[in-house]
Amino acid sequence: MIQSVNLTFKVAAALSARRFVTIAPGTDTVAYTAEDQKPDGITIAESDALTIAVKLLDGNQDSYFFDAEGVIALGGQVSVGTDGKGKANAGGETACLAKGATVSGSVGTGYLIREVSKPMTFITATDLVARRFVTLTAATGTVAYTVEDAAPTAITLIGSVNDTIQVQMLSDNSKDFVYDVEDTIAAGGVVGVGTAGKGKADNASADACVNKADVVALDIGVGYRV
Repeated sequence: MIQSVNLTFKVAAALSARRFVTIAPGTDTVAYTAEDQKPDGITIAESDALTIAVKLLDGNQDSYFFDAEGVIALGGQVSVGTDGKGKANAGGETACLAKGATVSGSVGTGYLIREVSKPMTFITATDLVARRFVTLTAATGTVAYTVEDAAPTAITLIGSVNDTIQVQMLSDNSKDFVYDVEDTIAAGGVVGVGTAGKGKADNASADACVNKADVVALDIGVGYRV
């Protein structure tokens, strides 16, 4: 199954709602995105007890609010200004598009138009279970568990039925997802592929995702990509 697109992270100092942020996976923290840089998420509430809820960005399925720093035209490209606010893009990375015209101090509505993968169904040669990393063979339209230490292309959402299985492609970082854990992985740790498509602590293998919270073998982990 696919989890919600809101994740809770730690913060070193109080952060405001409706601000663009950058994730530091190794410490499971977020901070305001530096000016003109591409953000990983947007805060959806003020921080509380040094934690904050963040909506991951890079998908086009949702809109969200951002604090505006200056005048932004209807449909204009928005980039990150000071303290994670949105400003009219003048050469920086595009954070979103403005749904309406904004002025400094107002709350804008942002959205993205980007290609986002949706759950897809593929053929399987053998029975596969849910929450495992898989690799697609495009020539045959089939998926199989990703070979250990290789880069996966998708995560299974449910077990295979009648030699078919539903997967979520991993090219999109706007969703977090659940995966079966093979060994101990720390919060913010990089996850690689272990045996039978399970997630393991990355030991110089190709990265599958970032782990959200401390897990041990046989747990179900929550992964995300940035």
